[in-house]
Amino acid sequence: MSSSKDASFIAKGTLLVFVSLVFGKLFSYLFTLFVARIGTREYGVLSISFAIMEFLLLLSLLGLQEGAERFVAYYNGKKNKERIRGVIFDTALISFSLSIIFTVVLFSFSPQISFLFNEPLLIPVLRIVVLSLPFLVLMKVFSRSLFGLKKAPISSFVSEFVWHGVKFVFAIAFVFFFSYGVFGAAIAYLLSVFVSALVLMYFLFKNSNIFKKKTHFFGRIFSYSFPLLLFGILNIIIGKIDVLMIGHFISSEATGIYNAALPTAALINLFPMALMSMFFPLITERFSKNKSISGIYKVVSKWILLFIFPLTLIFVLFSSQILSIMFGNEYVGGAISLSVLAAGFFLYNMSFPNLNILKMLGKSKYVLIIAMTATFFNVILNYFLIQKYGIVGGAISTSFAYFIIMILSLIFVKKFVPKIRFFNFRYVLIFISALVPFGIVYFVKEMTNASSVFVLLFLGVLFCVIYALLLYVTKALEKKDLEILYKIRKRIFSFRNVGIGRK
Repeated sequence: MSSSKDASFIAKGTLLVFVSLVFGKLFSYLFTLFVARIGTREYGVLSISFAIMEFLLLLSLLGLQEGAERFVAYYNGKKNKERIRGVIFDTALISFSLSIIFTVVLFSFSPQISFLFNEPLLIPVLRIVVLSLPFLVLMKVFSRSLFGLKKAPISSFVSEFVWHGVKFVFAIAFVFFFSYGVFGAAIAYLLSVFVSALVLMYFLFKNSNIFKKKTHFFGRIFSYSFPLLLFGILNIIIGKIDVLMIGHFISSEATGIYNAALPTAALINLFPMALMSMFFPLITERFSKNKSISGIYKVVSKWILLFIFPLTLIFVLFSSQILSIMFGNEYVGGAISLSVLAAGFFLYNMSFPNLNILKMLGKSKYVLIIAMTATFFNVILNYFLIQKYGIVGGAISTSFAYFIIMILSLIFVKKFVPKIRFFNFRYVLIFISALVPFGIVYFVKEMTNASSVFVLLFLGVLFCVIYALLLYVTKALEKKDLEILYKIRKRIFSFRNVGIGRK
């Protein structure tokens, strides 16, 4: 694939995936707000059911969806359709079979689980929600397989926009119009997963009919995927252990404030997630053809820095105002934590390309080593720093864990791909272009003591305008970057070319 086609693929795909992610998160948030109004008890029961489902989903998948994406992308590059069908079929069959077992067990033992939580309402709600597990498993496997086939826009559109959109619409229907309460919300969740799985199945069969002739090699997929399962578990620990320890050592009020800062800082992940959905299948395909990935790595790393560094500075600059506007004045106490967490997520996002390269190379064991090391330091630091510095200590611990992930991922990638270059002089120009407007806006903000939403919006726009001008003046963007911008602009304004998955 030529660099021009690479740029086109990244530009068109990333834009569509990003839009799907944004609207998906919006519908998911609206669903949460709508369902929470049913009642605190009912919403709590639904939350417990979803938490149990998340754990069972992890066990059912065994990390195999990660293996499916990698091997599908690899054999897609080699045009080996039998291998592709074998990977998808084996992954779907094993994960679906495990999910059926877990569904039957959980459905049968829901009274006992309800007893543990001293909540009888949990029995019927959990039984409705758990019926979605087999379809949710298929949905995840089909989604990641489509990623491997370089159909990320289709996959993201269905698994984000369609899933959460349908869930929200069904919730309105069953809760508001039919007055089913929390049962209506559970049914809405079940039906949305079922619909999304069917739609993904249609697109997957359209691109690769898994019931045709195929080659099986489940053992190789499992040996690759199992360390990634453990990585997923450890990643959840890194993301949740601070919340649990804050609740244990301080108070539920402190936990609530911290839980406002944490997901807000995580919004920084949206653009890099969209970019990675295009990056991984592209580098895996090139790897299967023994082609260099350095050029793609350079472009993607720069674009992550280009977007998330100024966004991180904005989160740091307006941390108090963001929390006040989104959650209320009682959450402003989490402003410092939000600033620290934003810096941590910035470091974590900069490690995304490196982690994806390790997965592409089949070095999933090294990804596990990185997660184990980061988790160890995270738990230790949380234990000491939360007791001494409160919620800020939790934010420091999490951010330091992400710093470890970034450093170790750099070291391991350099070990296996010695020719790859991590630093580019133009990165300095990007840093300067972002820090200058940061200083200007900070000075104006402090001098005027701005608190109005409109003033803050004006300052945010001012920051972006100065940043864009400095990028142009310093020539921080290269020819290939401008080509991507041109293709994105063309994608937005040319309705004639709009179409999901269109080449």
